[in-house]
Amino acid sequence: MASLETISEFAFFETLRAENFDIAINFQAEETFSWAIIRELRARCTVGQTISNKPVYDRSISFSYYQHEILRHLHLVELVGVKKLILQHTLYLFSEERTEADRLIFQQGILRPFIIIHAGATDIRRRWPTSKFAELADLLMEDGYAILLTGSEQEFFVIEEIT
Repeated sequence: MASLETISEFAFFETLRAENFDIAINFQAEETFSWAIIRELRARCTVGQTISNKPVYDRSISFSYYQHEILRHLHLVELVGVKKLILQHTLYLFSEERTEADRLIFQQGILRPFIIIHAGATDIRRRWPTSKFAELADLLMEDGYAILLTGSEQEFFVIEEIT
């Protein structure tokens, strides 16, 4: 196949259209460029996120900036029949990471189950109020958990407010 530099835009899309896509999903918001690419594929069914009120895709959800991207993407694939998925939060560690975590837990003198709370956020509008984190930490401590607060140097004030 020719490199992208040597084929025209028309030939590029003709080559893609020859694939006869059944479904084209735009995981970006209704941006002019990404929407135009999806449209040019001429798939039997188009799926995407809309910002405007105009019908752009065959199946769509409204774009929400404050929605977790993984959840947003799962909602998109559900529009084409993918069974609703239930997310389970799992953190897998390499053996070296587990060894280091055990060392740090021992070093801190943590002798009971613990929960790590990261209360920071780059965009303050997306951060839960520190009073709510403090309330949650108190409830968890009443249930017997040790609480570990994490954050960057710029978020130190958040941790101070919670404690």
